[in-house]
Amino acid sequence: MASVRIVVARRGRVEIHERPGPDLFVGRGPGADVRIDDERLAPRHAHVLLRRGRVIVTDLGRGRAGIARGDDRVRAPVAVAPDETLRLGDVTMRLAVADPDRPSLVGARVDGARVLEEHPTPDAGVRAYRLDDDRWITVVPQDEATEAGTLDLDDGRVVTVQSHGPQVPAAALFDAIERGLVAVPAEASAVLACHLAEGVAAYHRERGPHGAIEPRRLYLGLDGSVRLWSPGPIVDLSDPLLDPFLAPERRYGLPPSFAADAYAVGVHARRLLAGHPALAALDAVLAPLFEARPTDRPRHLDPIAKALAEATAQAGLDATYQHAARAIRVIAGPLSRPIVAR
Repeated sequence: MASVRIVVARRGRVEIHERPGPDLFVGRGPGADVRIDDERLAPRHAHVLLRRGRVIVTDLGRGRAGIARGDDRVRAPVAVAPDETLRLGDVTMRLAVADPDRPSLVGARVDGARVLEEHPTPDAGVRAYRLDDDRWITVVPQDEATEAGTLDLDDGRVVTVQSHGPQVPAAALFDAIERGLVAVPAEASAVLACHLAEGVAAYHRERGPHGAIEPRRLYLGLDGSVRLWSPGPIVDLSDPLLDPFLAPERRYGLPPSFAADAYAVGVHARRLLAGHPALAALDAVLAPLFEARPTDRPRHLDPIAKALAEATAQAGLDATYQHAARAIRVIAGPLSRPIVAR
């Protein structure tokens, strides 16, 4: 039986659901197949029907938030395209027929751990999963696999995986720093600031502007890299948790840009460098990222990453990937257990 893949985003949080068709209900009640915790939604708010390879959505008209398609309210059943976004108040949904050859791994067991949840990735063909022991795996198409291994699942399936984990979420790191639970040495702070700019620059070369570089979307890899994870085009600009990382023009609803991403990188880097007076030279490198006018901010982060590395070297610190990997492993602690690819 064919399944429907539903990507739900609300206040910066993205959830992915895969449910067998042909009839599904979306709402906030226990009778909904896909539950969304929003008081403006009805217990059964929308009906999703899978017919002849198309996904058809109907607003049941029982909640305070109607379904919108662009600027138009959806009242009659409509067939939606895979890349089309529907809005229910401050909730957005994208629906598509699931790939029968690549079903979701949520609930399966991998390498002795259960798969808890799936997360979006920059590449629609790559799926990322968090395990119940806080490790991560990415599942890639077999014909695109490089430096990958295979894993046998309990249900008999075999998947091709690449391990990007475990990864240290930047949100957890910043929270621990601000609460005084972790003291990151000056050298590690400088290294992470350098690789943050370098990681975002690499993303720009592949994907273009990101639009929401917040701690929830940044992960520190045990190979010393900084990765953008779970990027949207779905970004709720009204989310107060996003506000500190949004450039001024983004707060007024302007579209994503390289200049807006540069501003966010500056915010994160300054948080890492705060409390280290010896790293003032690095902080000075970040100053152009905060120019009020977007046209005055650097459009590309490669020169910033290079300047940060040079300032780090001049301070007598090591900014290599090997050193960054050691620093991140210290921060990661006992959860630093890689996936065993057989």
